[in-house]
Amino acid sequence: TLHTLNLYGNFVGDKIAPILHSGVITTLNLGENSLNATHAQNLAAALADNRSLTSLNLESNDIGNLGAISIALSISHHPLLTVLEIGSCGFGDDAAIAFGKALSTNTQLTYLDLYN
Repeated sequence: TLHTLNLYGNFVGDKIAPILHSGVITTLNLGENSLNATHAQNLAAALADNRSLTSLNLESNDIGNLGAISIALSISHHPLLTVLEIGSCGFGDDAAIAFGKALSTNTQLTYLDLYN
């Protein structure tokens, strides 16, 4: 069974949700996929139901504040996610604050990369 899926630079867009709903992927790399805020919001909704993902890379996508805040809200109660790489995604202080709040309830996350 496939557990790690590297889609770096593949421009998957709205095809992300079914991947997360599969329930078997533990590591997902979506770096440099030209994801925008809408894609991030859809991904956040799928993350809310996901119970398998432990590592997610979203680096170098243009999700902005709205997309990043959606991701932050979705990870706040994710039971298994330990690694989130979301740097260079075009967000600012509001999103960084949202991630700070998410960390107050998500005790599983051990690595959060917010570089910009």
